[in-house]
Amino acid sequence: METVTISKMHPVWNDLHAIMQCRSKDSGRPNMQGILVEKAETGSRFVTTDGYTMGILETDQEFEPGYYDVIAETKTNFVLQRNTEFEFPDYKPVIPKGRDESAKKQFTCNKDNIDFSKFAATIIRMLPDTLGVNLDFLKKVYIPRETYKVSVDDGGPILFENCTKTFLVMPARL
Repeated sequence: METVTISKMHPVWNDLHAIMQCRSKDSGRPNMQGILVEKAETGSRFVTTDGYTMGILETDQEFEPGYYDVIAETKTNFVLQRNTEFEFPDYKPVIPKGRDESAKKQFTCNKDNIDFSKFAATIIRMLPDTLGVNLDFLKKVYIPRETYKVSVDDGGPILFENCTKTFLVMPARL
């Protein structure tokens, strides 16, 4: 089986490390424990999910499309192995379309002036009274020193976007 090693020196390392937080740790969900790599308009798209959070990375770097298991993860590299046994779930229907126009509430999370507690409190205040969010899910997408546009509507996923990464967090009904 084909393996790919991505070292800490690789240009996608930091962003890939960020979206890796969204992949499943549940051995009962092997098709969500790895990374989907797709061809994008100008490079590749990496997608990870655990069913509650999703991380999407767009990069101009070219990678071979397919589903990859993470067979080794250290502080200095990821070793990915192509896996043809599992099919990654269809993630595209979950991504909100036209969110700019439909979002009920939006804000920009500025990298310089917000810590996790302020970040979480702001997200919770944005949600309708009938929804809540698991703070562990928010911790997966909170990245200090990065700026995100955050948008919420009445029941869809909470969308976090910047120029290279998109994260989605599913809220819960209260």
